[in-house]
Formats: sequence, C-alpha cells, structure tokens
Amino acid sequence: MPTDLEIQRLGDELGYFSTDLSPVNTPSNWLCANIDSIESTWEKVPDLSKNDLIGLKKLMYPRLFAYTLAYLQSYAPDKILDFHATLAQWIHFDELTLLRYHRSIKETLWAFQNRIRSIASPDIGFPKKNLLQLDVMSIATRILAIVRDAQRKRLLLGQQGHDAQTLLDLLQGILDISDLDIVRPAIWRVTLELSKKSELYPRSLILHDVLPRGTESVTGGSFGDIWEGTYHGDAVAIKVMKVDFTYINGHAKLHAKTFCKEAIVWRQLHHPYLLPFYGVYEWPGELSSRLCLVSPWMNNGNVLQYLKVTPDADRVSLILDVARGLNYLHTFDPPVIHGDLRGTNILVTSEHHACIADFGLSSLVRDSMIPFTPNSSAYQCTNILWLAPEFFQYNEHGNELPRQSLATDIYSFGCLCYEIFAGHPRFSDRCTPYYYPAITAITKGDLPVKPSHQALDGVIWDLMVKCWTQIAASRPTAGEVVQCLLSHRAAVDFSHAFSADSQQSLVEKPLSLPPAMPGKSMTMQDIIIALVGPTGSGKSTFINVATRQSSVVVSDDLESCTQDVQAVSYPHPDASGRNVIFVDTPGFDDTERTDFQVLELIATWMKETQEHITLTGLLFFHRITDSRMRGTPLRNLTMFEALCGKDALENVVLTTTRWDEVQESTGAPREEQILNDFWKPLMGKECKTARFNNTHTSAWNVIDLFNINSPHVLLIQKEMVVDQKDIKATAAFMALVRWWEAVREAVVSKLKRKWRKRKL
Repeated sequence: MPTDLEIQRLGDELGYFSTDLSPVNTPSNWLCANIDSIESTWEKVPDLSKNDLIGLKKLMYPRLFAYTLAYLQSYAPDKILDFHATLAQWIHFDELTLLRYHRSIKETLWAFQNRIRSIASPDIGFPKKNLLQLDVMSIATRILAIVRDAQRKRLLLGQQGHDAQTLLDLLQGILDISDLDIVRPAIWRVTLELSKKSELYPRSLILHDVLPRGTESVTGGSFGDIWEGTYHGDAVAIKVMKVDFTYINGHAKLHAKTFCKEAIVWRQLHHPYLLPFYGVYEWPGELSSRLCLVSPWMNNGNVLQYLKVTPDADRVSLILDVARGLNYLHTFDPPVIHGDLRGTNILVTSEHHACIADFGLSSLVRDSMIPFTPNSSAYQCTNILWLAPEFFQYNEHGNELPRQSLATDIYSFGCLCYEIFAGHPRFSDRCTPYYYPAITAITKGDLPVKPSHQALDGVIWDLMVKCWTQIAASRPTAGEVVQCLLSHRAAVDFSHAFSADSQQSLVEKPLSLPPAMPGKSMTMQDIIIALVGPTGSGKSTFINVATRQSSVVVSDDLESCTQDVQAVSYPHPDASGRNVIFVDTPGFDDTERTDFQVLELIATWMKETQEHITLTGLLFFHRITDSRMRGTPLRNLTMFEALCGKDALENVVLTTTRWDEVQESTGAPREEQILNDFWKPLMGKECKTARFNNTHTSAWNVIDLFNINSPHVLLIQKEMVVDQKDIKATAAFMALVRWWEAVREAVVSKLKRKWRKRKL
C-alpha cells in the first residue's frame, strides 16, 4: 500500500499540469492530455495501477477522485467497493447531467476524504488548492467542448427551470475563480447566452440583508427607480427594475432579459472608475418580488448634479476618469461596450472621482447585435443626443441593422464631454418639439458651438471633434483618448481642485522618475512599493502581470533591462481611489554599471523620495529555478538587508518567482532551504514571504501582505536624509565594500594555492 509520504507527493504532483494545448481552442485535446497526465502521475506511486482509474475520462473532479482513491487504498480498503459503486453511477450520466450534479459529486468525494481523516494519521493533508483549481479548469473545458459542437450546444442552451439554474450557478462559480483567466471570456459568453435563453441569473448574486429606506424612490428612469437603503450598515443604492417575476410551482420565473444581462456583465467588472456592483436583491411584494441591482450610494449624485453644486470642479479630471473606465471596458477580455454613456450615468465618488454606472445596454463586442430600430428599448428619445450617426442609417429593406461598437462608445464619450463642459447635451436646442432636427445634425456631421468654459481649450475640443468623426474607424480608441488627456495635463499647469486624487492610467507607459522631483509623480495617498532583486528574478514580470499591461521590458537573459529607476502606476482594485506605484530598480548585476553606481542610483532615488513620501514596502525577488542561493542572488540579498535596516523589515515581502517553470516536488525543497538557510533571520524580524505564480491574482495576494497604513523609513533613507550621511558612509555601501573585499580575498587565496601547487 502507498505510504503517507508517497500519497502526499502524489497530491503535490496532481496539482501540476503543463501543456501547450489550449482549453479554449482545442478543449477535447486538452481534456485528453489532462487525463493522460493524471494516469502517468498515478502510476509513479508503487502499488497503484492505471486500471484503478477506469472511467476517469467521464468524471467531474478527476484529480480529486484520484487523490481520494489513493488514500482509500491505503487507509480504508473496505470502502473501495462503495467508492466504485458510486463511480459506476456517475459514469452512466450524460454530460449535462454530470455538470448539473457537479456539486453532489464534489461533496461525495469530500465525504470519503472525511471518512479517511477519521481513521488515518492526523497529519494527512487536504487536497491542494492547485489540484482543485485544475479540476475546475477541467469542468470549464468540458463546457467549452460542448459549445464547440452545434448539437450539444443547443442542448446546453435549451436547459430550463431548475436544470438551467444549476448550470448557471456552476458557470458563475467558474467566473468567480480568479486564476482561470484563460477560459473566462468563453465561459462568460456561455453564461450570458444561457441566462438569456432561460431568463434566469446565478443565485450567488443574490443579497439577503438589504434594507430599503423611506416610502418612495429618490429618482427614476426608463429602466427603473433608485431607492436608498443599507447593506450590512453601508449606504447603498437600490435600482428597482421595472419588471417583475412570479413564482410558478415554487420556481421563480423572470421576465427581464436585460436585468439578467446587466447583473452578469456588471459582476465581472472591477475598476476604480466603474461603479462597484454588490449584487441582486429580490424585494418581496404581495404578489411578486421586484428585481433590484445594489451598488454603493454616491452622495455626490451624477456628474451633472455634482457640477451644479461644485461648479469649480476639475472637469478635465472628471472626463479623464471616465476615459480610464471606458478604456478598462474596451480592453477587457472580451471587450465590453457600455452602450449608454451620458451624464446621468456617470456618478461622482466621495473622493470626487467620476465612475461609470448603468450597464443595462452593455454588450460584449462579438455579441453586440442590438437592433436599434425605432421600436427598440435602446433607441429611446432620452438618449438620442448621445447616439452615433450610424444608428440612424437603418434601412428597413436591408439585411444589416445598426449595431453597437467600441467606436459608438467613443462617439458618446465626445457627447458626454460636451455635456460636462456646457452643462447640457449637444444639440439639445434642436429637440423641440421633435428630435428630427437634432438627428439631422448628427447624421450630417454638424458641429455644435464650442462651450465657453475656461478649461475647454483647443486640445480638448479637437479631441471631442475627433470622437464625432462620421467614419467610425477614424475615431480614436479609448486608450488614445486617455493618452491625449494625460499628455494634455502634463503640458498644462492646471489649478486642480482635487489634484491629490489624480491617478495614472492603466495604459500609461512607465514613468521615469528623475531623482530631483519624485514628489511630482506621487501623492501621500499612494501605495509605493519598491521591487528589488537580480536581473531575471521577475521584477518587471511582476509589474506587467499585476497591471495587466506590458509596461516594463522583461529580461530573460543576462542583459539587464532595467537601466534606471522606473515607476508604473495602477489603480488599486479595492476601488478606494488610491494608486499602487510599482518602483522597478536595477539589480546589483547590471550589465552597464558597477555595483556602486547601482547603489548610488537607488539610494539617491530613495533619499529624494523620503523627502516627500515614505515607501509603503519592498519586494525582494528570488528565482525558485536557482538550485542554490549564491553569487549574484546572495549579493542582492546582502545589499537588500543593508538598504532596509532591521526596523523596516516588517514591511518587506521576500518573494519567490518562476514557479511555473518547476514542479512542486522540485521547488518546495528549494523554498524550504531558502527559508531556513538564508531568510530565517529576516523572517524573525517580521519579514514576510510569498510565492508569485505569474498570475494577476497571485500578484495582488502578495501586495495584500503589506501593512499599507504603517509605512517604514528605510535605514539608507534615515542615514542620508536625517543623519545627512554621504552614501559612502552608509551601511549599504559598507556592506558592498565587505562583499567585494571577501570576493577579493577568496580570489587571492585561490591564486596563492595554485601558485604553491606550481612550485611543488
């Protein structure tokens, strides 16, 4: 029978799977490769036979199944007959029934696990997170294999009632797992399609502790009324949709496809310049419940209300916020079209930032065939003044209907800018008593009179005019709009009402920080994290993955790419309005500079930064692919300790990287050696450790380890700013001297030994 150690090693290896096959493009091949990987891993363990895994190809959670079976064979062989009887029942299900029973299958496997724990060693390990995530990836890939076949896809999308609800809950569960980015776009589309066909939405979106306030709504619109309420003590906005659902034979029947789509789309979107989504509230009524979407309450109201109360607000900052939010939508995977950009759908946060709201008309780029006919709900008199000219080119005898696009959003953005500067919509003077004069002006490409607001200069006006270009393909992208506005702000000395809250864009290129003026690029509210480590340790990769942008050049060879101190800014995902500024530093193995020059560069930057702002923390990187800690990595660690000083180690995270390049069985012992032999003294001073697994979620899990409310001054900053020491008198410089003295002595000693041998 397998030993505890052998089964634990099996669990580790079952949590690792690498293939060049795509679960999206070739899902069936990926599934076969996944099963082959499980079987080959299984056969490495003595006394385990591939024949034990018959039927594995049909199973949900195949890796958890194999892991559970291995423990049963070792600790509870009398339970194996029951286990195989359960397996026999599962493998006779059709593929849709298996998907619907996924929760029952998982709970059954967990029940067997718990039985084992009741009789086995107390040290028996639970299944690893990676193992379970691979099983969820397997389920997602099964779904993608189904939708690639027309007949099987029709069966899936034809599910109704409880069966459809179970599948929607499964699909949303997959979407909510952050490390499955590769399958998320395709699963998202399937979720939207099934929701549209079944007129249901995932139950995980439902909130139960929402308390409406008052006896009437605060405001209303064509799609619903807004009520104020509370959720767990926080003020929330409750958007009550103008549709109902009733209970038929105990099941909720929804008659609002728009509601379902808005809830599912909004759930996936997270950005500081988008209104956060809390969930769905089913407001009880006498005959039926009212459907509600719940979001944070914004005391400042929409941007038009805000500007009436705060006329001196920085309008350029507001449109830049909207542009950043729009760029996030347009660069999402898959891209999202908002479809209804106008002043009433832009809210203002308590930090005076604009955020995009109301996703009722949003769509994914490939699914944006919304018929904008005169009878369409999307073609309403209330939003005609923000529609692009292509929406009015409908030919009732033609086959092609006007459709939403990224370019129509850009056109609406230009109209929104006009509204923000003028205080009223473009061509609103041509709408009485009918809208036809305004529609004529839009289709002819007429320009309105330029508003007289002092902040609307030639650069902004030219940008708005480009957004209104009649040819959709000639309009700027959202990223180009952001860059234009950023360049404009850099060139003009604005008197910002809220300059401390200004943020860098997702698409902004790395900002080289001149040592003389670091405070110009950072604010007291920013979270500033410096990244330190040798070339190729993953500093630049970490920044690019965390920001989802190719902002920093990555080096995989011996040539150092970080030739200067660089900073990349990214809005914190918690929607607090703060930036996280990643400061990329060159390693002490730079191909162009000596170690002293690198130290001088970093120290000077840190000195100048300390005169303005305190660093929140530091990340030190080490490649887990290095079999030993020696040479360059050890030199970088030595310098790092000297730069920080013992008092600042509380806000240091020692991070291992490149885990995707080694198996767990190889990486884990190396990690243990590093922790025990090299990092243990630092960890004893409250220094933290982490793994970076080359995913967006993993990067932010590392960042969350910092105590952002308690930044610490580094020793070298104290020495150079407070003590006014020259760099050559700092502890870091002396550590560098001692390092190279030790190297010199070792080389001299080696040469002497060789010289003596020659004399003999």
